[in-house]
Amino acid sequence: MGTINIAEFISETVGKSGHVQAVGGGCLIASNRNVQNAYFAAAIRTAPDSDPEKFVTDSVSFFGDLHRAFYFWVPTNDLKFRDAVAEVAGDPEASKPPAMSIRTAIGVDEARCTVRAARTADDFTIFGETVEAGYESPGLGWLLSDQESYSANGVTWAIAYDGDDPVGAACGYNKNSVGGVYFVATPPEHRGKRVGAEVTRWTVNSLFENGARCVTLQSSQIGLGVYERLGFDVCGYYEIFLVNAPEG
Repeated sequence: MGTINIAEFISETVGKSGHVQAVGGGCLIASNRNVQNAYFAAAIRTAPDSDPEKFVTDSVSFFGDLHRAFYFWVPTNDLKFRDAVAEVAGDPEASKPPAMSIRTAIGVDEARCTVRAARTADDFTIFGETVEAGYESPGLGWLLSDQESYSANGVTWAIAYDGDDPVGAACGYNKNSVGGVYFVATPPEHRGKRVGAEVTRWTVNSLFENGARCVTLQSSQIGLGVYERLGFDVCGYYEIFLVNAPEG
């Protein structure tokens, strides 16, 4: 369920001006820019009953034609898929992002910041700058704008403010009654002030208000405690495997 939402979200945002190919058992997405990042060059298997070896072969062919390095998202309990990926990839990244989910709206405590949906070009610039600072990833804000992510269908882009100062950001994607939360970011100078919890709560509740029956996200180890306190449960883990650029 969460894996499908990830694939659909990346297809809508990264694939807006990039490359998307549905293959038997999953989806392959590459940015219009050659970016080595698991969101911008992703092979995501969404049908656990499909042939994992064929999905791996199709993935290598797709990214080989683009001359791109790419990443496999592998649920840790999908051992056959993991074995097939290990044949063409190196070791997985050290971190294993927990997949988390929640099925009820989150109660509202006393808010320390105000969260609003981004609607204008200036808002989207602020969102990009805030996410870039939060992830300490120069160029991320420009990349989101360059690939037209902000016009993707089904995505709500949220910014948290302390007065007039942007202090955090997140976005939510809703399709087929399953919501997903992505790009939760708090710049270093605003951490430890519940900003991440506030912007996540607002985004989750917005997804439920718009028809989601379940909301998923992928947590970093730093954010795990925050999401657990909000009511999220861990439902699995991913391993992220990098495959160097195949020859087309």
